[in-house]
Amino acid sequence: MANLIDALTGYNIQFSGLVLDAIIAVVIILVGFTLGKLIGSFMRKALHEAEVDRVSKKIGVKISAKHAISIMTEYLFYTAAIIMALNQLKLTKIVLQTVLVAAIIMAVIFAFIATGDFMQNLVARFLIYKRKLFNKGDYIESCGVSGKVIGMSLVDAVIITKNKDKIHIPNSSIVMNKIKVKRSKN
Repeated sequence: MANLIDALTGYNIQFSGLVLDAIIAVVIILVGFTLGKLIGSFMRKALHEAEVDRVSKKIGVKISAKHAISIMTEYLFYTAAIIMALNQLKLTKIVLQTVLVAAIIMAVIFAFIATGDFMQNLVARFLIYKRKLFNKGDYIESCGVSGKVIGMSLVDAVIITKNKDKIHIPNSSIVMNKIKVKRSKN
């Protein structure tokens, strides 16, 4: 009988410890999210007073630095609150490993998607070189653009038109479309 009472009180203590941890985790998240919003708003106001957007536009930054910095600050607090709450629940290692694996998988998928166009243009550049379709200084007409080739890179050809416009045409577009070439005398 004594063993049964000990077992029941042990489970009761464990259960109340889990409930207490869950309550503390919820409080941590609420405080962290509230602090994140408050400090994000403070940052937005401080950066507005410092005229950060005006300065960033002068140097060519097209996004609102004030907005970007304040949002990053908010999300930093959100992330810290979530990690602290998970730590309180003793789930930090498991969740962070799962998130890390998911992030790596997504990065690999995005890398394959992003390099698709690059690889296509790289292979097209090799074909242009191997078949000697055109060289720098030649006049070409392709993809609805005509002009003198003033530069060639791994991914595109730079054409200057009669109107002195610089046009970058992807190598893959040149290879896939008809091309007329008038060789330069060089």
